[in-house]
Amino acid sequence: TGLTRAGARRILLTLEGLGYVTSQGRQFSLTPKILDLGFAYLSSLPLWNLAEPVMERLVEEVKESCSAAVLDGADIVYVLRVPTHKIMSINLGIGSRLPAQCTSMGRTLLAELDEPSLDALLHEYPPQRRTARTIVDIASLKAELARVRPADCDRRVLAALLPRAKHLGAPARRLAHAAELVGGRASLRRECCRRTYLRGLFLAGGSVSAGPSGYLLELRPPRGEATRSRAVLEREGFAPRARVRRGRQVLMLRAADEIASFLRHAGAGETLLRFETRRVSREMRGRTNASVNADGANLARAVRAACDQIEAVHALAESGRLARMPLEVRAAAAARLRAPEATLSELAARLETTKWVVRQRLRRLTREAAR
Repeated sequence: TGLTRAGARRILLTLEGLGYVTSQGRQFSLTPKILDLGFAYLSSLPLWNLAEPVMERLVEEVKESCSAAVLDGADIVYVLRVPTHKIMSINLGIGSRLPAQCTSMGRTLLAELDEPSLDALLHEYPPQRRTARTIVDIASLKAELARVRPADCDRRVLAALLPRAKHLGAPARRLAHAAELVGGRASLRRECCRRTYLRGLFLAGGSVSAGPSGYLLELRPPRGEATRSRAVLEREGFAPRARVRRGRQVLMLRAADEIASFLRHAGAGETLLRFETRRVSREMRGRTNASVNADGANLARAVRAACDQIEAVHALAESGRLARMPLEVRAAAAARLRAPEATLSELAARLETTKWVVRQRLRRLTREAAR
């Protein structure tokens, strides 16, 4: 640190008086109160509160850890991390520090610096060799940063997703401003740009639900992006409906095939699999219920018809008209009385004739009794 021993001790005693450290003899250790400093910093940045639910949905979708970090000198400091569940995991958490030049996230942050700021940082913190592959030559490091700098296609997507990032804080505003300077107002002419835009739109504010009335996919575009979002959806062949909810426009897709196509366009493979599983299960349940209902209705009609036929036979027999009817009609009447629960097919087998003939003979009995 460059401090003298007496100066370091005075600082430690001051921190002990404030409650941030505790001492045992000549040894000092931190207290839990030191966390107040870190949480005060995090709570002052509204960007991380907004980013956390988006990162959680991204981790759930891709099954990989997602982190957010800021550049602090030559290091990156993790300010938000959403881990995934794996057999082996990296022990990184909020407050962890890693050298910026050796990490992908650090190189991305360094690549976003302008030339004077990058030169000043590399002059103050010269690259240090960590492994045999560490880049310590400044010219080579700048070439590597130029390689990892977001391409023009990526900047156009960023400019589309963050055109008015005032509510996200200074980091997002700088990112959006840099994207707009390079790509201008994003036209999203390329299919890859439109698919990336739809994926970000779904991850940031999309949901799929299945209710009694059917399926529903909702997209809540960021403020100022409703018109562009609808135009991109229509260009990709979708027909979204729009409604206003709590002052913000919500785009909706209701057709199951259209929802599946959108999820396929957005690259949401796991969500698409769960949606199709639910869809198939729901359709099979619907078909089963329809078949059961149809069988129940047919059985009820058959029971009512058999009761009417038995009542008709009894009425004809009491009036003496049954004896004057043809022999084959009386045979059908006798078969129905002997087997009230039998179907037309079973009666036809007993009478050695067809089901159509049995139906016509029984109808003649009911017509004759109704006179």
